[in-house]
Amino acid sequence: WQLCTLIGIIAGQSINEEQARNLGLDFAMVVTFIGIVVPLVRSRPVLLSVTAAGLCALIFNGLPNQMGLMVAALAGIVAGYVAETVMSNEMKVEGEPSIK
Repeated sequence: WQLCTLIGIIAGQSINEEQARNLGLDFAMVVTFIGIVVPLVRSRPVLLSVTAAGLCALIFNGLPNQMGLMVAALAGIVAGYVAETVMSNEMKVEGEPSIK
């Protein structure tokens, strides 16, 4: 792990900004994040949370100081909480045990 980190540091210093743009490394981070999030989407509240956060990230991308990212995170948290609460209340009404 540490050897690979050292190699990355050395290689990163030898690549200038123009070369990095040509390699498409900015997109690699997006793909990595998608690869982490998608396997975790296993329920409707999580799907709603991810969708709300993603849409807000796209809509509020132009806000200064990357505040769009903060808005997206808050939207995802609120959407997930609301969805989980609504589903829990619906299950109580139907007589099924609530999800904990």
